[in-house]
Amino acid sequence: MEGAILSGLRRIRPVSFYADTRGWFFIVSWCHRITGVLAAVMVLCHILAFRAAPETNRFFLLVFFQWVLSIPVIFHAFNGARIILYECYGRRDDESMLRWVLGLVSAFVLLLGLLILMGGQTVSPFFYWMMVSAGGLAAAYALGARIWNTRHSVFWRLQRVSGAFLLVTIPAYLLFMHTHPAVSAGTGAVVNAIQSVFQKAVYVLLLFAALFHGGYGVFSVLGDYVSSKSLQRTLVAAVACLFLVFLWIGLKRVMSI
Repeated sequence: MEGAILSGLRRIRPVSFYADTRGWFFIVSWCHRITGVLAAVMVLCHILAFRAAPETNRFFLLVFFQWVLSIPVIFHAFNGARIILYECYGRRDDESMLRWVLGLVSAFVLLLGLLILMGGQTVSPFFYWMMVSAGGLAAAYALGARIWNTRHSVFWRLQRVSGAFLLVTIPAYLLFMHTHPAVSAGTGAVVNAIQSVFQKAVYVLLLFAALFHGGYGVFSVLGDYVSSKSLQRTLVAAVACLFLVFLWIGLKRVMSI
């Protein structure tokens, strides 16, 4: 299967050229950056279209489009995990890890597609997000404890820590979008209020992590490919303002739950 995929990719002239001159990992690096910028744009669009509860009864083409767009997001998340293992844990078996990335991406995308086709799935939002947020925070803490005393800038460290948190929470959020929240009939007003506050807190944390991670990623790309310092500062200021505006919009949407 791997040989068939590589053979098919080589038929694309730019891919073939860079594979021969720079190597496949140069292409993977570019794919990571492209999918990262795409994911950042998708986060901004999702903030504008955010609703308090997932909606599963949608037009087929819209749901199919969402499923397709999940592929670059999940690739960026899992390949980001490979980069973290490389940078922070000294894992150098890139070929093996890249196979794991592609395998996990394929498995998750198929799982998400199956969940969409099955429909009618229910989940307790409080229990679901309690487990997911605990896993995300544990991953973020484990990575933060390992890299926090390094010589890298605080923004670099926060970008990696937020990436570890999003590695757990973003795939979980994509799955949650295609389930119906299940509410127990016996829960009282106080319990429902606690669940609502908890879900808002999780969404706010997810919002901050996604916007910071995406914004710093765009900043890194600009730093690598824009040579003019004045233009670089202008673009960084524009990106920061844009993401702050969307942070404000996102906070308003979350608080309206």
